[in-house]
Amino acid sequence: ALLAFALGRLSTPRGEAGRLGRAWGIGLGAAALLVALGDWAQDQRYTAALDAQDPVEIEASARALRPTRRLQAAAALKIEADPQGAAALAARALAQTPSVEGWLLLGQARAALEDDQGAATAFKAALRLNPRSFAAAFNLAITYEALGDRFTARRYAARARGLRPSDPRLRDLPE
Repeated sequence: ALLAFALGRLSTPRGEAGRLGRAWGIGLGAAALLVALGDWAQDQRYTAALDAQDPVEIEASARALRPTRRLQAAAALKIEADPQGAAALAARALAQTPSVEGWLLLGQARAALEDDQGAATAFKAALRLNPRSFAAAFNLAITYEALGDRFTARRYAARARGLRPSDPRLRDLPE
């Protein structure tokens, strides 16, 4: 939004044409800001529904999401019942828009399929996109523990502890 405003402001001549150009720049910036705020609000609604584990609200809020987020929402709902289908949906979402959330979903689906190596690969991709991702570090610690690589599991557990020292789930990680 700010970039659109700045471009509109910088690319216009002075005088009457300049005022019109600035108005377009401000309008474009405001429109971009509104779209971003709408996406953020829908994501917040979807996240709250997931936290509440309310299937009706999850489905309703997922319908308002952009296509990639909709695929991610469908994948999240399928992980326990149909991990293979969830993995396919997460992979489709990643093909559209690579994201930390998409890689985390793919990792969770792979873990549900007992494909620990595939899960580790997905969680590492999430961590590459966001080195401060607690979920990625936490899941990598659990995954490497399942793979029998206690040294690497401890390394990721320490990283997760550094990111969220008071998280109660940390007691499940290797020391």
